[in-house]
Amino acid sequence: MKNNNINRKNFLKKASVITAGTMFAGSFKSFSQTKKVSGELALLGGAPVHDSKAQPWPAWPWMDKTVEDTTMKSYKSGRWTRYEAQKLRISMVQQLETELPKFINAKYVRMTNAGTNALSAAVHALNIGAGDEVITSPYSDMGTIAAILTARALPVMADLNPLSYQLDPKDVEKKITPRTKAIMPVHIMGVACDMDNIMRIANKHKLRVIEDSCQAFMATHNGRPIGTIGDVGCLSFQASKVLGCGEGGAIFTNNEEVANDAYTVIEHGTNYLKAGANVRIGPKYRMPEVVAAILVGQLATHRERHDARNRNARFLDGKFNGFKGLLPQIKYGNGDGGYYNYALTYDTDFFDGIPVATFYKAMNAEGIPVGGYIAKGLHKDPWVDYITTLPEYNRLFSAQRLKEFKDQAKDLPNCDKVCATVARISGGGPMIAPLSYMQDFYDAAMKVYENRDKLKSYKG
Repeated sequence: MKNNNINRKNFLKKASVITAGTMFAGSFKSFSQTKKVSGELALLGGAPVHDSKAQPWPAWPWMDKTVEDTTMKSYKSGRWTRYEAQKLRISMVQQLETELPKFINAKYVRMTNAGTNALSAAVHALNIGAGDEVITSPYSDMGTIAAILTARALPVMADLNPLSYQLDPKDVEKKITPRTKAIMPVHIMGVACDMDNIMRIANKHKLRVIEDSCQAFMATHNGRPIGTIGDVGCLSFQASKVLGCGEGGAIFTNNEEVANDAYTVIEHGTNYLKAGANVRIGPKYRMPEVVAAILVGQLATHRERHDARNRNARFLDGKFNGFKGLLPQIKYGNGDGGYYNYALTYDTDFFDGIPVATFYKAMNAEGIPVGGYIAKGLHKDPWVDYITTLPEYNRLFSAQRLKEFKDQAKDLPNCDKVCATVARISGGGPMIAPLSYMQDFYDAAMKVYENRDKLKSYKG
């Protein structure tokens, strides 16, 4: 099986050649002088900075012979559930639970069939339930909210820092009530939240912390893996993620009791230590064996792609540093990113009023796959009104509290700003491209900026 557009061998060859070339050039800055950004915009009929037909961007998901062979091995075994495979000592799920801790420095990993369900298992394992409140981010996938709703807890949304896109700890603290049981920070784009302040607040108010690390596989914060700073972390292996299998997830922790409780939830209430003893309420969130095999097949080479993303992100951070029109996502502390996306904040005023949608089109015409991300925050969706009509929520919460919840959801201006200003490139395929592609990214942005006057009359 061929990997779409760029296979592993070619990827490593191109990446190493370009990286070596950059080293000999002496610095990112000197490398940046090798590309001309003058000429007519491609959107207006000129030649693109990057010829995507001659130099296609890496496609996603990652596919190679190892992934194919591992998946087919599991399929042909006929042992498609963990318990059948374990009897023959060929369980791919069990192999993941053994090998993933090496990537994320966690003692315990429990696989699930989705990232949403990993978050849900974490909520249940920490005994967060009906009538409780969990503070989280409105700038995320609905799975973040759904995990809280499945426990009939109330997802209370706090506003963001407009330049990091992460939860604003000050607003988090304002949203704490006597019913608050946990904070669920979302490490958006795959880089760390302001975990120092979030943990300070959690410790002060005796709250649990569930890290939504679904976009942040292998990311770190000041030397600590994201997901191991709070009580529990959760991963997603949905097809678009940097390590993907279609649908899948994991819950990980260094707390043995939490790990065992999570397993019990995942196993529809069956006790981890006493097989067959059904001790609590829990759905069935098991990961299938064939799905696990898709992940196992990628593990041996994943670190190469992780390193490539971080190399490219550092390059782009350096190039855009000081350019007010496109500010790289602000990051907290030091460490690697998981880079589900690489994101920048677009300043319409600096581009003389050119709408961000026009900027996307201009960049796409230049051969750069830049676009928006989340068009509107979760606080703008109908579920906010819907849950306040449900009898169970009206039994659990006063009318005054539900009104306050709805009013708070209307007042998240920084989230609205982020939704309207983010320009991002996917971390899946594009961010593992050779460094020369990142130079093209930067050059295209400069070309669009230099020709911004010509875009003012664009009506496409």
